[in-house]
Amino acid sequence: MRRSNLSLISDEIASRKTLAMTRQEVSIAKLGRIVISLEQPPGGTWDHQILRGLQPPLQERDYALIMHDASYNNTRDKPEVPFTEHDMDALIVDGHAATDDYLRQMRLAGVPIVLLGRTLPDSDIPAVMPDNFGGAQLAVSHLIDHKHQRIVFVTGDPGTDDGRLREQGYRAAMREAGLEVDPALIVRGDFHPDTAFDSVEQLLRKKVPFTAVFGADDDCALGAMRALQQWGKVIPQDVAIVGFNDLPEAYISRPTLTTVRPHLRDLGGQAARTVLNLLDGKPVKSLVTMPVELIRRKSCGCI
Repeated sequence: MRRSNLSLISDEIASRKTLAMTRQEVSIAKLGRIVISLEQPPGGTWDHQILRGLQPPLQERDYALIMHDASYNNTRDKPEVPFTEHDMDALIVDGHAATDDYLRQMRLAGVPIVLLGRTLPDSDIPAVMPDNFGGAQLAVSHLIDHKHQRIVFVTGDPGTDDGRLREQGYRAAMREAGLEVDPALIVRGDFHPDTAFDSVEQLLRKKVPFTAVFGADDDCALGAMRALQQWGKVIPQDVAIVGFNDLPEAYISRPTLTTVRPHLRDLGGQAARTVLNLLDGKPVKSLVTMPVELIRRKSCGCI
């Protein structure tokens, strides 16, 4: 039986689609595969900027970047990464978006790995980090330059590199200025605005004297700001505040938040260059610390 022209045309379209799909699959198969496991959803400003730094160097070398959102349906303590050594040529991990056990397992299997924003003790896995220590020291020294001596530090997570190093930077700035580090002024923040709010409110309830606050990140600083404002404090006239990370909220808060800015696109670019060097068998530094910048706004009294 003779087939209709419509049937022949339909077959031709299907054939072209199949051919296009086959070419696409072959093209993808030719690409190297680098997985990045993200601690936060990829739509956020932090990871968006890191990805903008990562992608150009990898694309130039024909590597496809496969994104995994470790925050989805997981806890921070045990993020699951559904990839084995057979699924990738290399791995980049943002923060704590993979467990230590998984990282050691992949490294033992020969996968080149680069860590962003953290280190893994007793391993040969290189890391790229913002200058957490130097940035914290810069922020606190800036408050000291404004004649503040009783400076509250709202901590991050002391179990993380950034939490630990930012506290060390706070202490170093205080010591260098000849100022006492009062344990009563180091309060819990956990990188969370509600925890920071509660901690600063407790200081206010107890009438602990202080004139400035350094938050381990912008979330801590903004939580502290909210507590102070609810207690009728005027910022920066009564209490000055500085944060860390330069989140979008820092620019729209009232008053605008002085903060330390890590250059995220540069962090991503450095991570890409490091992983490419590993893939090429070239030597890499165990730790690359990237510069940060103090962004002066109204909350410290500069403007």
